[in-house]
Amino acid sequence: MAEEPTSPANQGKWVEKSENKMMQARNLIRDMLTVVRNNEVVEASNKAAMQEADKREKEAKKAVVFSKAAAHEKVIATSFKCMQDIEDGILQTEDSLSKLTHERYRGFAYLQVCERRLELREKRPPAETFQDATAQANASYVQVKDLPFGALS
Repeated sequence: MAEEPTSPANQGKWVEKSENKMMQARNLIRDMLTVVRNNEVVEASNKAAMQEADKREKEAKKAVVFSKAAAHEKVIATSFKCMQDIEDGILQTEDSLSKLTHERYRGFAYLQVCERRLELREKRPPAETFQDATAQANASYVQVKDLPFGALS
């Protein structure tokens, strides 16, 4: 014989049973929330550790890049210095070439003057032909000009 659900005896059992079930549900929810909070703490610590690891990895890569950049900068600086030295050498060579060209022109002009003086002296009358220092200098300059380069050294 089942008692009626609205009877006071049934109602007391029902309240007690409901309170027990509510307490179990609260305990289960509390346990679930504790696990969730613990998982969040672990996840946050893992995230911080991962961020720290990423930061260290980025710093290591940055150090590698900076060291390579420093090596490249050193090579570039050396190359730039070599290029400047080459340009200086080219300028000095051009300057020397210009000086040699002007010296050759000056020597050729002086040679023409000496040859012209010798021609004019040959046309003089025999009484005026004598060997003085100027005549000897002119003759020796013309002789030096006619020597091959190997004989000059």
